[in-house]
Amino acid sequence: MSKKITSYQTAEFGKFEEIVGSSEYPPVSVTRISYPDTTNAFPSNSAVEPLSSIEIYPKYAVLTKLINPEDIKVSLSAQNINMNLDEIELNTDDIETLLNDLTASNRYVPGFSIPPYDEITFNYVGSTDIFRTVTYLKNSTQVMSLSFTYVTEPPTSGNAIIQSVKKV
Repeated sequence: MSKKITSYQTAEFGKFEEIVGSSEYPPVSVTRISYPDTTNAFPSNSAVEPLSSIEIYPKYAVLTKLINPEDIKVSLSAQNINMNLDEIELNTDDIETLLNDLTASNRYVPGFSIPPYDEITFNYVGSTDIFRTVTYLKNSTQVMSLSFTYVTEPPTSGNAIIQSVKKV
C-alpha cells in the first residue's frame, strides 16, 4: 500500500532514491571556505586564516512512473553490433538467419531491390503491430519506402493478410 501524501514536500521527497554503492554515481564533495571579516570593525581578524569545511552530497535517482508505456515509440539503429551468443539458446538455422539479417547491406523483397541502409523505421496501423509502411534510411536520408495494402482494410491482428506491397 502506498503512503498517503499530505503535502507537496512529502510528494517531492518520495520521488528520490539515494544511489548507494555505485562507482558510476559517486557522492560529490564540496570544499567550502569561510573567510573572516577583516573590515575595520574587526581589526584583529586580519591575521586569521580562512576556515574550510567539506560537505558531501550523495547522488539520487528520480523515480518515475510511466502511465502510458504504449505511447512511447522507440527506434534503434547501429553501425556496428557486437553480440555475445553464449547465453542465447537458438538452433543453427536461427543463428544463421540472425547473422544474415545483421550483416547484410542489401535486402531483397520480392520484386524490389533495397539499396544499402543503416536504419529502418516502421509506421503501424493504428495501435496494432501491423506495418502500414517500412522506410529504409541511409545516414538519416530515405533511400526507399514500402507501403502495404491488406485484404481487409483496416487490418486487425486476426486478418492481416497482405494483398500488395507498393514502392513509395
